Amino acid sequence: MTEKLEDAADHLALTELVHRYAHHVHGHSDRDAELTASCFTEDAVFVFDGGEPLRVSDLGLGAMSSVDPAVMRRTNGLDRIDASSSATTNVSVELHGDTATVESLAITTLVGQRDGAPAMRVRGIGLRDEAVRVDGEWKIARRGHDLLWAFAPTPVGPGE
Repeated sequence: MTEKLEDAADHLALTELVHRYAHHVHGHSDRDAELTASCFTEDAVFVFDGGEPLRVSDLGLGAMSSVDPAVMRRTNGLDRIDASSSATTNVSVELHGDTATVESLAITTLVGQRDGAPAMRVRGIGLRDEAVRVDGEWKIARRGHDLLWAFAPTPVGPGE
């Protein structure tokens, strides 16, 4: 019985980790680089669409203005992000002792600029995290981020 309770606690902690990342990186009010970074191990990597692994510490997650413009445009179609939101769903956890594989889906909305004009991207994303337990806390060591679909609606002003 104790093992089942520990597994349930790990499932809950890993699901919370996925949601905590989305909350901090899309920062409903506090896009916070430090809190976003706290979701990852110090040497964590991000892999966008099967490309080369990029060190999370080099991406400036949470402080989107500091992300390399070439990476920004390649990964989300925008040159700058001014606001964003995310809904993360379908979290699936597979435990392997002190490591775990966590898969989830997300729908993100990004508002910003492309080529100097207002732009918006709505995207469906598949996420695959390799997580490890560090000092009793789950952290993401590797995040795979695969674009499943995307579209670019035309922005309108308030009340339109």
